[in-house]
Amino acid sequence: MKFRNEETALSLIAELIVGTGNNLLSAMRYIYALTAMDYYDCRLTDVVRLCLRDVTNGECLADFGLRQTDVLADGMNTAEYMRVRSMTLYSLAARIPAMSLLQTGGKPLTAKQLRELYELTIKKGGVTFRGNTTESFESVYAYVKRHKAAPPVSADWYKLCISKYVPAFSTLDNRTLTLFGAADVIFPAVHEAMLKKLTEVIEGLRDNGE
Repeated sequence: MKFRNEETALSLIAELIVGTGNNLLSAMRYIYALTAMDYYDCRLTDVVRLCLRDVTNGECLADFGLRQTDVLADGMNTAEYMRVRSMTLYSLAARIPAMSLLQTGGKPLTAKQLRELYELTIKKGGVTFRGNTTESFESVYAYVKRHKAAPPVSADWYKLCISKYVPAFSTLDNRTLTLFGAADVIFPAVHEAMLKKLTEVIEGLRDNGE
């Protein structure tokens, strides 16, 4: 794909991916906080709706009305859990090869552009620990090339990681099960919304004369 300014375009796209990672992690924290406030009347659908409304904006849930002290309740304010942010960003970066499938009206992103975009995103804090995330840039690239489709999005790595390494989630109580169920819904939805948003952004950044 030919951009009007490739360096600027890839940097902006990387920032939007980072914003999506922050948004996704914030959504999971808000959901967990809501289950503590009133488990049987928590507005989880409101969190999902707001998260998807501006999916690449990492601060979009700030208007939800919960104080930070509420959001960071229980196991969400531990160093172990904060490592999940790096893995969340890594999980999004690893799926960048799927962006070669975006229908933008022009030529698709090249392998070189995908790699550069991945490296830009990783530099902004994407790290996987102890092999917790099963996908990699290479594995997703190979899948897309073979199947002409993106691999299914799963939240299994997230659920396994926090239940194994974050003490507050080692017991499957009502709150943890609610969080896990929400993850199964919101992870694929966020990925889909991100790709839709990036399609619009890339269309505005590409050189229409290509």
